[in-house]
Amino acid sequence: MKKLPGIFLLLTLLTGIQTALSAQNIVVVNMDRVFNEFHRTREAEQQVQELIQQFRMEQQETQQNYQALQQAFSAIRETAGDIALSDEDRRAKANEASEILNRIRAMEEEIRSLEQQRQQQIEEQGRRMRQQLVDAIIDHIREISPGRNWDLVLDASGASPNGIPNILHAANPRDVTAEVIQSINQARGR
Repeated sequence: MKKLPGIFLLLTLLTGIQTALSAQNIVVVNMDRVFNEFHRTREAEQQVQELIQQFRMEQQETQQNYQALQQAFSAIRETAGDIALSDEDRRAKANEASEILNRIRAMEEEIRSLEQQRQQQIEEQGRRMRQQLVDAIIDHIREISPGRNWDLVLDASGASPNGIPNILHAANPRDVTAEVIQSINQARGR
């Protein structure tokens, strides 16, 4: 008989928890889709493409200088082997060719270093921009959620770091992706 109030209390508690959980307004959003359709994403991608284009132009100019140096080396090296020149002139041309060869090697190292540096800059810029966009999307969702009575917003787009989907089961989840996309793109002027 003493167990009856405990069981009754447990049933009441479980019913209360179930009622509280069923009253929650849980929605899902596909963050990948929101990210891809966010107007600022296209702008950020354009900025990265402009950075890549600047790098390519810089790279072309460096390549032209490198090729000109190689041509000068070839011409001097060929002249250094000309038997019509005196030994002293051939030695002078050989020394000049050696100096140009050293400049070519230094330029090759500079090209590799510059290419690596620019690649890192582009990657870092892309990471920074992506994080800023994701932060802006999350902030926007947090801002509009109370007004739309969203108690819990889950990302339905991806998997956890160990490859498990973030949502294992949801009976008829309410997908608000289109609503978030429309809202965030309308907030452009704010």
